[in-house]
Amino acid sequence: MADGQENAAAGAGELLGRIGRHRAVEIPGRRLLPRAAVALVMKGEGPDLLFIRRAEREGDPWSGDMAFPGGRLEPGDASPLAAALRELWEETGMEPQSVAPAGRLSDVPTRTHAGFSPMIVTPYVLRLTAEPAWRENREVRERLWVPFPFLLDPGNRSVMIWRFLGRDWAVPCYDYQGRRIWGLSLIVIDELLALARGGRPGRGAWFLRLLHKE
Repeated sequence: MADGQENAAAGAGELLGRIGRHRAVEIPGRRLLPRAAVALVMKGEGPDLLFIRRAEREGDPWSGDMAFPGGRLEPGDASPLAAALRELWEETGMEPQSVAPAGRLSDVPTRTHAGFSPMIVTPYVLRLTAEPAWRENREVRERLWVPFPFLLDPGNRSVMIWRFLGRDWAVPCYDYQGRRIWGLSLIVIDELLALARGGRPGRGAWFLRLLHKE
C-alpha cells in the first residue's frame, strides 16, 4: 500500500479535516434543475462508510443497487444538507443528532428516475457521533459499513460491463462481500479517495471518458 493510502487509512481525523477545507465544485445553474442529496456517514478511525442496498422494485433503474442514503429535495427542505439528513433518517432511522456535518463534495450530474431529465446530486460527509437507532424501511433491503481501506486498495477495484442505450460500457466497480458498488456512488468515492491521498480531487478518468465517448 502506498504511503498516502497508509496515512489516510491510519485515522479519520486528517481526512475529515481535508473534507472540511475542500472547495467542492458547484454546477452552474443547479438551482434551476431537479436536485438530490446523499449522505456519506463515516464512523471510527478506519473509517467505515455507510452504504444501503436498495430494495428491488419493478421499473426502478437503480433497483437493488448499493448506494449512499439520499434522495430528491422536497419543498419543505431548508437546504440540500437538510434533505440529506431527512433521507438518512427516513431510510435508516439515523437521527440528525447522531451525526455531525464535516463538509460537502462536488455536485454530480445524473438523470432523474423518470427518464433522461438532468438532475444534480450533492454529497455531504457526516461523522457519526452517537450510536444510531436503526429502523427498517421498505425501500432499503439492507445497510452495511464498508471499510475505507478496502476502497483505498486499488487491488479491490475491477471492471464491469454496463449495458446502456444499446451499447456496452466498461466501467469500474468494487465487489464487497458479494455486493457491487459502482456508478454514481463510485464517482463520489473517487473524489473522497483523492482527498484521502492528498491529491487534487477531480472526476475519475473513466467518468470523463464515459461523458465524451461518441
